[in-house]
Amino acid sequence: MSEGCSTDNQHRPADHDGQQAPSHDLANGPPSGIERRQHPRYPYPIRDGVKVVLPESATTFPARPQTLSAGGIGLLHGSFVHPQQRCVVALITLNNAEECVTGKIVRCRHVQGHVHDVGIQFDDLVDINRFVRVEDTTAVQPVQPRGPSGAAPPYPPAIMSLIQELHHLASTGAARDLMCRHAAKLTRLLHDTSA
Repeated sequence: MSEGCSTDNQHRPADHDGQQAPSHDLANGPPSGIERRQHPRYPYPIRDGVKVVLPESATTFPARPQTLSAGGIGLLHGSFVHPQQRCVVALITLNNAEECVTGKIVRCRHVQGHVHDVGIQFDDLVDINRFVRVEDTTAVQPVQPRGPSGAAPPYPPAIMSLIQELHHLASTGAARDLMCRHAAKLTRLLHDTSA
């Protein structure tokens, strides 16, 4: 992967007049969960990973992308990163070119071992068609399990989180052993809550 991403080499999409598109209003805090999920997410399996630059700490790290939407990216990383940090992500286009996109880390959740699920919200929307063949891919949707009556079961947040993570892993083609470990952990949690 090239070393071309910095805060000077940023993706700034233009609107229909050729002017730069306005960035999100970050001064009022992070958007709600509904706002974060307003764009369909697609699997984004880049074999060699992507590079993330944290300009404030002059840190660069590799990460394994999982999903991409017009508004952000979900990736796996080998250690914790602090939410609210500004960042630049080196996305890989369908033509295998690097395109730098600015954003902010909005989530870092421990998965297991050293693995963390990191969510980055882009400052500006990207054209998803430059990175994913949308017509050949099914969007990843959040899972809302239902009980026998059709109503959402009263599962604790830890169980709901594991269900969503397992769905995400399955839809992005994660390694079988990782999915099995998540399924076993989910089974234990379900057993513990029903006992």
